Amino acid sequence: MAVEDAEVEAGSADDSMADASITQMSETALDLEPKIMIRSQAFSLYTSHLLSTWNIRTYEFAAVSAGSGI
Repeated sequence: MAVEDAEVEAGSADDSMADASITQMSETALDLEPKIMIRSQAFSLYTSHLLSTWNIRTYEFAAVSAGSGI
């Protein structure tokens, strides 16, 4: 019985620590305000996405071209 009691106590300690961390995270999440992206940040984001997509498409074109012997 002593082993089972120790396991129950250890489990409840883990649960209370998990509950405390979830509560802390939810309080922190509620304190955050949504940030508005300024124009230069949006431009940088869209440009980065465009160049990343261009790089992937270029690589795919090169792989197909090399594979077909062009």
